[in-house]
Order: sequence, then C-alpha cells, then structure tokens
Amino acid sequence: MELRLTSVQKPIPKAAPWSHSQPPEHAAGGMRALVEWLILLALAVVIFRGFALEGYMVSTGSMAPCLLGYHNRVTCPACHLEFACGAAPPDDAFQGAEVRGDASVGIASTADSQAHVACPNCGQTGIPLGSFSRTEGDQLLVHKNAFAWRERLRGQGPRRWEVAVFRSPEDATTPYVKRVVGLPGEQLELKDGDVYVDGRLARKPLATQLGIRIPVTLHDFQPDDDDPDWRPRWSSVARNSNWTSDGSRFLLKASGATAPSTAGRSPETASLDWIEYRHWQRAGGIHRSSVELSAWPEGVEPPNPLLSSLEYDAEPQRLTCFGALPHRSWRRWDEMTDDEEFRRAVRRLYVRSHVAPLTNTLEYNHSHSDEESYPVRDLMLELELEWKAGTGLFVMEMTDGANVFYAEFDFGRDQVRITADGVDKPLRTAPLPPKLRRRPVILIMSTFDRQILLACDDAPICEPFRYEESEDSQAALQRPVSFGGAGLDAAVNHVGLFRDVYYTPARDRPTQQFQLGADEFFMLGDNSAVSVDSRHWTNPGLRRELLIGRPLVVHLPSRPARFQIGNRTRTIRVPDFSRIRYIQ
Repeated sequence: MELRLTSVQKPIPKAAPWSHSQPPEHAAGGMRALVEWLILLALAVVIFRGFALEGYMVSTGSMAPCLLGYHNRVTCPACHLEFACGAAPPDDAFQGAEVRGDASVGIASTADSQAHVACPNCGQTGIPLGSFSRTEGDQLLVHKNAFAWRERLRGQGPRRWEVAVFRSPEDATTPYVKRVVGLPGEQLELKDGDVYVDGRLARKPLATQLGIRIPVTLHDFQPDDDDPDWRPRWSSVARNSNWTSDGSRFLLKASGATAPSTAGRSPETASLDWIEYRHWQRAGGIHRSSVELSAWPEGVEPPNPLLSSLEYDAEPQRLTCFGALPHRSWRRWDEMTDDEEFRRAVRRLYVRSHVAPLTNTLEYNHSHSDEESYPVRDLMLELELEWKAGTGLFVMEMTDGANVFYAEFDFGRDQVRITADGVDKPLRTAPLPPKLRRRPVILIMSTFDRQILLACDDAPICEPFRYEESEDSQAALQRPVSFGGAGLDAAVNHVGLFRDVYYTPARDRPTQQFQLGADEFFMLGDNSAVSVDSRHWTNPGLRRELLIGRPLVVHLPSRPARFQIGNRTRTIRVPDFSRIRYIQ
C-alpha cells in the first residue's frame, strides 16, 4: 500500500495575554523570551519528528478493512449499515510514485456515477456510489524507532503479525504499510489461505485476531425492507422455541420446548434450544445448488441455458440452479404447471440456492470478480450475553466443515468447557468468570488457524485448543455457527460473525514457498486480493534497513460533510472521531 507523507501538526499553546500594568521593559523582555521559547519549541518538534514520530496517509486499500485508503463511506438503504468501499485516489495522491496494483485493482473511480456496490452485511445490491463523497485514507502516527529500540532493549525486532511501515524494495521513495508475517531465516508457504512457517501453521493470538477480523454479518443491522429475496440469517431451530426476538436481541426463557433436531450433537447439548446461522444471500453468487426431480413436467418448455439460471439433467434426475434463484423466477416456474413434484422441487431449490457458502469476497473491492473467491472456514462468533436467572447451560457451536466444537458455559457447575463431537472428555476446562452473573459480557469463540479460542470481554478464558487439519474440512460452510441454551433466563445481543483473512496465492509465481534471508521479513497485506506485497516482489524478502517504523494509532481522521446555503450545497471536511483507534 502506498502512503502519502503528511506533516504531524503539533498544537502550540497560546501565551497568556500581557497585563497592561507591566512596565514596558518587562513586556519587551517577556516578548523576547516568548520568541526564544517558540523557536526552541519549533526545533524540538522538528527533532522529534525526525527521530521519533512521523505522520503518513494511507492512499490505497491493501490493508482494508484494518486500514483504509481513499474510500467512499456508503450507507446501505436496507439495513442502514455504514461501510467503506475503495475509491481511486486523486491524481496527485502519489506525487508521481508508481501505483502497483494496490490502488488500481478492483477500485472504481469516484467520478464514475454509474458504479454500484453491494452491502457486505445484508447483500443489498445496486447501491449507487455517485451519491457518496470520497473520503481520505487513514492517517497514521508512526513510531520510527519502535523496532530499533525494542531490538536494543529486548533483542527482538518486528514481531509476527505486527503492522509495519517501510520503503518499497522496488522503489525506495515509496512508503508501504503491510503486516509482518515472516521473520529472518524462515521458510514460508501459503496454503488454503493460511501461512505456514517452516512447515507449521502460524496461529494468530487473540489481539491479532481482533485487529485483523473481517465482518461477515452484524445482527444489529437488519434490513427493514420487504424484499422477498431476503430472509433473516439467524433463526430458531425449534418450532415452539423458547427464544423470542426483540429487534436485534434474542431472549431465552428457562422453560418450554427444546429443539427437535439433535443430529450430530452430544446428549448434553442436544436438548438445548438453538439459534442457527445460515448464510442467506439475496442475489447472485457462483455457487451451484440442486434438488432431486424425477422428470421434467409435461407441457412446460425446458429452460434455455443461455437465458435461465435453471437447468435439468434427466440422467441423474437433478434440477440445478447457478447462484441464487430470484423470487420472481421461482414464482414464474411455480405458475407454469400443476405438477406438485415440480413445484415442491422449485420451492426447495429456491431456499437451497439462497443459502450460499462463505467465501473470501470483500465488498471493499466492489468491482472484483466473484470468480476469484475461495471458501473460508476460519470464523469468529461474538455476542453479548446477559444472564438473568437459572443454573442451566449456554452454548456456542462452531464447525470448520469436518469438526464440531462447543463452548459450554455451565451456570450450575460454575464451569466453562470446550468440547467436540465424538470426544468423551472436555478438551479444555476453566472456572466460569464471575462477571457473567453480574452484568452483560462480550463472549468470543474463534476457529481461526485451527485453534478454538474463547474470550470474555477480550480476555482469554482458557488456553486455546489446537487441532490438526482434517481431509474432510475443505467443504464450503453454509451453516457454520449456532448458539443455544436451556434452564436459563438470558438475553443475547450484538451478535456478529467475522472471518479471518484468506491469503490468496500469487498467480505469477510457480510456487507458494518463500525462503527468507538472514535479515529479511515477509510482508503481506490484509486485503490479499489487491495487495502488492512479498508474494509479488522480485525478491520476496524485505531487507531490515527498509523498515521505517510501527504505526501506533489512526489519528486526525476526517470525513466529508455536506451543508446547504440557500440553493447551493457545499462539501467540507469535519472530524471523524469514530475512526481514531489503536492499530493491532
């Protein structure tokens, strides 16, 4: 990612006004002292900037969504989520520096009023970019001596997963910002979206996971339109469920029916009342769905493969759909015949086609083709649990496609357990955090990098459970997470599902293995699809002397705001304090 160098403006304290009762010679001496003090302050600022802190502006989107380049702040008209879509930087953003993929791939020009984007939360399509103003990229405050001082004091330079600013190895005049993934002397390999170091999977700690995660869905933002192609992604499994919905909250009562579907769950978790996630996709997609159909109905013309997403194959007796079958198409086929088998098949296919696999598609790169998508299995479930009464269980369930894991919060035994299907004993146990009985808390369960990690209010509950890859875990996930409970009065709020970064392979290299030299680092961008990084450089290793420093915070953010004077509309920049954050 290219960065534009900016100056860090330090506020200068105002001097107190001089008293009119002071003698003239005292006023003159005081004015001289003030001038000298201002000169010394200016020199201190110059020296401080030269040796300690420096300001940089992110111009492109290779680290999105952790760090944003020039972008449009878009508000979804359906679910009202505000999200970022990459925008082309102005012509003078790079001051003549060469743009390498970071800025140009998958980014639409703000001047293109015909460009449309889709909401990453609810999938609403056709949102016009022309009605949203371009916003400058994040401004970073970079500690230029962080790595050098740490190495002198602790004998350790940049750490794995840290964000670093450095000079491009192919153009030393251009600063980049990426994440440190490989350390000197290591051999790295990119496989199935993960990073392997010397043959072993590199796993991210909780702090890195929170800084790198990408939202899949945020239940606080629910569509309020009547689009027939939308259905809630979270729903109860039981017909007579004890769960009720209150806006974006889920409320559980201690008594009543339990979920009738217990397939695949242990006896202790099977009797719970479950809320299940299915990845409902409004429209589009490149996935294929099919249902059984013994024969095409008589009197109905078969679909034209050039005009319809439906196709029928008589030999395996399968009715297939490419992407999500639109509601209008379902209704049209349904009205063509009285054949009940065909109508039931189309109805099942409509629902099945909209439950899409989770992929690494990032709506920030709104013009990217879905053909470059990969299935993702590394997920994080976050929710707020408010215990009210009862000594029962609250459970979070996650699968990677082959294994099913549970985080059990047992209020009767005051215990937290990590369990798995097919395993008799708990994989991990820990005391129930006392705060769970006192106030609402944020619970996190993660499967990033094949480790089960539990946290309460961003603090780990127990040691992560690490497991090996299964040959059966390559399938795309459609219903990957659930949560449930029994014997409790509780409320669940602020439910969010996130995914890990999927590091895509470098197509211009015959191998995805990289050997680093004794003083080289391997750098990757979080927005892997558009990042120009170690995967693409002639020499993948970044030499130590090219490191500039570690970005600490996003500071001095702004956003465009429109105001009207009479019949004229003006756009000005106003502070955007919501973007101030510490960089992980």
